[in-house]
Amino acid sequence: MTGLLPTLALFVGLVGATPDSTGVPCEGPAQCERDALCLAGECRTGSSRSLITKLDVLAIPEPLVVGRGRFLHEEAKRVSRILADDLSWTGFYDLLPRSEMPPGHRAEGVSPTAVDRAAWRSAGAHRVLKVRLVTDRAPGAYRLTLRLIDVERYAAVDLPGHDVLVPPGGTRRAVANWVNALVAHDTGLAGVVGTRVLAAVQVKMGVKEIGVMDVDGGAFRFVTGNGSLNLGPAWGPEDEIGYMSYASGNPDWIVDGSPRSDRSGLNAAGCWSPDGAWLALSVAEGTNSDVVILYGDTGEEHVRLTDHPAVDTSPTWSPDGRRLAFVSDRSGSPQIWLASLSTGDLKRVSRGGYVTSPDWSPLGETLLYAKQVSASAFVIVRHDLDTNQVTRLTSADVSSESPTFSADGRYVVFQRRGGDKVPRLWIMHADGSHARPISTPEYPMFAPDWHRRSRSPQ
Repeated sequence: MTGLLPTLALFVGLVGATPDSTGVPCEGPAQCERDALCLAGECRTGSSRSLITKLDVLAIPEPLVVGRGRFLHEEAKRVSRILADDLSWTGFYDLLPRSEMPPGHRAEGVSPTAVDRAAWRSAGAHRVLKVRLVTDRAPGAYRLTLRLIDVERYAAVDLPGHDVLVPPGGTRRAVANWVNALVAHDTGLAGVVGTRVLAAVQVKMGVKEIGVMDVDGGAFRFVTGNGSLNLGPAWGPEDEIGYMSYASGNPDWIVDGSPRSDRSGLNAAGCWSPDGAWLALSVAEGTNSDVVILYGDTGEEHVRLTDHPAVDTSPTWSPDGRRLAFVSDRSGSPQIWLASLSTGDLKRVSRGGYVTSPDWSPLGETLLYAKQVSASAFVIVRHDLDTNQVTRLTSADVSSESPTFSADGRYVVFQRRGGDKVPRLWIMHADGSHARPISTPEYPMFAPDWHRRSRSPQ
């Protein structure tokens, strides 16, 4: 345990064990034990909770529009498009093409009794999403009703956000909230549609600013504009944005534009604890760096996690706050190590090669990190701690780095260099499948960080 300070149990809470219910049949989340998810007809715990599987086929007929005016009809088309995109994006749902919907579906209302269940079942739909927009007195506002009708059970499912007054510009938020509530209803864990990602954005040689965007690439904006080198952004507990910046001439850790740690030397790779009380930071007053734990709101040092001649950096918290993973070259090459904050135990996780950029799943049992496989390429590796299974998620044909989990642990955003060698943001499922680029602005982007705390999408 050389180089690890054992005094951290003073502020670390312990979390009780969750019963293992993996394999228990289920038709819904209510039939599973606490912290287990209902997926593919069985309750799942541990790393298997990140599974994404097709649940059923949804049909979205054309919305019903109550009111006059071009605005409402155009907004109805937009609602339908966003719903289809978001539901498909989750990976849980297939959508019935409108060309295959029953001939008389346009005459149906939003009530379960108005739906021809036999016709919809024959068409291949398990559930029908009825959408209605009603004009409102306020300019640019309307009432949106989203009623999900189960054609098998002859019932309507009214989710949170199923009947809301949408203010001007609020369509994206209203739809995302409903889709995330549907995923929660079906699996036991809310979706992450419309959540946000930070990244370091290269605007020109030697200048990187911090940018933020929706996970689909929309609503991009710059957070900084100081014309300096700003790196390694991270979300704080109250939506603060932290990052390392050379704007002062020293690599300081900045939070929302103000220094949080500006000691002489390196202040980098910050990561807040799940409750926001603590900030783990890599600091280096000399030639090597150590991981220190600061008070999250003030930046005052609480305790050093490591005190070792090696380079210790890139901390990431376990979701229960009891452990930290970090990168250390104390064994020769940079590897991932785990530190227990209650006992002081230190354990090496990765083996061989050059390893960097760990990120801990919010589900608690999985680490992601990047591993060098050639002089010019890294791959992303998934390490399930509960099974000790190690899986390579990306190809060595291109370099993939800096993985970051979504708040539900089901998706990963990462930095990928394609044939043009320009780093851009990609997204994939947590098992490495369905990798695709995010439609971000045409800037090189580095070191993404996905928002983890609950917040309504913009």
